[in-house]
Amino acid sequence: MSFTCYEGMEDNIHAHNHPRTPELVSCTYFGQLLRVFVLGLPASPDLHTTLPKMLVLA
Repeated sequence: MSFTCYEGMEDNIHAHNHPRTPELVSCTYFGQLLRVFVLGLPASPDLHTTLPKMLVLA
C-alpha cells in the first residue's frame, strides 16, 4: 500500500449539468492508491488524436 499526493481535474461548477461544457479545475488530493490503470490509446480520427497517447486512471 502506498499513500501519495496527486493532482486531478474536477468539474465543480457543472458536475451535475451534463449538457454544459465542463470547466475543469486542478485539485490536489491525498490518499491511498489501490489500483492504477494505464491505457495506451492509438492515434485515431475518432478520438481526434494524431499521435498515440497514454491515459492513466488511478
